[in-house]
Amino acid sequence: SQMQVTDVQDNSISVKWLPSSSPVTGYRVTTTPKNGPGPTKTKTAGPDQTEMTIEGLQPTVEYVVSVYAQNPSGESQPLVQTAVTTIPAPTDLKFTQVTPTSLSAQWTPPNVQLTGYRVRVTPKEKTGPMKEINLAPDSSSVVVSGLMVATKYEVSVYALKDTLTSRPAQGVVTTLENVSPPRRARVTDATETTITISWRTKTETITGFQVDAVPANGQTPIQRTIKPDVRSYTITGLQPGTDYKIYLYTLNDNARSSPVVIDASTAIDAPSNLRFLATTPNSLLVSWQPPRARITGYIIKYEKPGSPPREVVPRPRPGVTEATITGLEPGTEYTIYVIALKNNQKSEPLIGRKKTDELPQLVTLPHPNLHGPEILDVPSTVQKTPFVTHPGYDTGNGIQLPGTSGQQPSVGQQMIFEEHGFRRTTPPTTATPIRHRPRPYPPNVGQEALSQTTISWAPFQDTSEYIISCHPVGTDEEPLQFRVPGTSTSATLTGLTRGATYNVIVEALKDQQRHKVREEVVT
Repeated sequence: SQMQVTDVQDNSISVKWLPSSSPVTGYRVTTTPKNGPGPTKTKTAGPDQTEMTIEGLQPTVEYVVSVYAQNPSGESQPLVQTAVTTIPAPTDLKFTQVTPTSLSAQWTPPNVQLTGYRVRVTPKEKTGPMKEINLAPDSSSVVVSGLMVATKYEVSVYALKDTLTSRPAQGVVTTLENVSPPRRARVTDATETTITISWRTKTETITGFQVDAVPANGQTPIQRTIKPDVRSYTITGLQPGTDYKIYLYTLNDNARSSPVVIDASTAIDAPSNLRFLATTPNSLLVSWQPPRARITGYIIKYEKPGSPPREVVPRPRPGVTEATITGLEPGTEYTIYVIALKNNQKSEPLIGRKKTDELPQLVTLPHPNLHGPEILDVPSTVQKTPFVTHPGYDTGNGIQLPGTSGQQPSVGQQMIFEEHGFRRTTPPTTATPIRHRPRPYPPNVGQEALSQTTISWAPFQDTSEYIISCHPVGTDEEPLQFRVPGTSTSATLTGLTRGATYNVIVEALKDQQRHKVREEVVT
């Protein structure tokens, strides 16, 4: 043949022809789509040129290529050949994962409509089977399994359209050495911010280990690389009270084993900053800072020397940061334990020690001509039927009548008592002020200048404690405040100034809210 097509690409056709036997001034080469519309491409060549490449063509189109000889008299009849441009090849072939027996690859598809792909995987330096896989036209990745370990392969990806096949996108990759995963992996210790694991391996060449700690709460995973001679490792920088999935791999250069997976949890961090907000002879009010971990509640225990610990019930909820411990003995040192809970996990205890207040010694005078149980009431300015008391009387019980100093009153002194609706059969709770500021007493004022009084009230249901406020009337004296347990129905108030008038308000504390249960003016 005087003309032949020497190369066809997706956008070009190359042709070659024999020179004319007659003198020529040059050649003209044209390419025209055989079927359908499309532009004609024309190029010229000198008289000594016998080959040419026409570029800028469309892929997968059949073209008619014509070569004309030119002289001063005109053009010869053309030499004619037909050729079909090819499919563009896939591009950017990458290997995304390689194991001892498999590989994963991906590529960028050509910008033409296809009917499929063909992937060929051929060993390069070993005798072995070639693998060929046909894929759907919308594919852009492939996983090839069943390969030989530690073998170099050439991977070719072809685009297909009907009977047309593109040039291949090619790459070379080597499968990895076979690496055994760690064996008998387990958790040996866990703290608030660390988890320690241990494991064993087969006797084989390795270059190290990789450990990934992935938190269940979606926070950033932690990844560490470990030396090959290590068989126990502590993962640090973890969050307290958090569940983790730990993935442990064996490494050999670029090869990585399948992971062994361990479920583990860090410990709950303990509460902190234990404080004692208030004390009475039989109660303590404590507060603390919550832990960082998300918890489900607290355990609060208390014990005195020589006795087993007792627990406060009900257990405080997660959002609570203070508690009142009641039923304690006066003048006794107690050890307090605050423990955070997360389901069945317990934190280390937050520990503190505090002594309850002493119970003061009081003296009560007998009521003349009074039979039956004695009734103690609040001194009042309300005028009821008075009776004259003589503080010199003492039945030997060591109890001083509230509101008196125990000294002989002046001539004509009398005390007026008022009963407030119920009898008290148990002794009153002694309350000492929780905020007792120094007052400007004259230098010569003795203990007899200070006094105390007892106030009682009707119980308020389900209260946790009572707050008693004493506001001086008509003086610049600082007010006093007392706290007593919710089981109390009366209290002896100490540290008052003799002869002073106070507006006394009793409030019940329930669910962090105050409810007034009694207000009385006493002198």
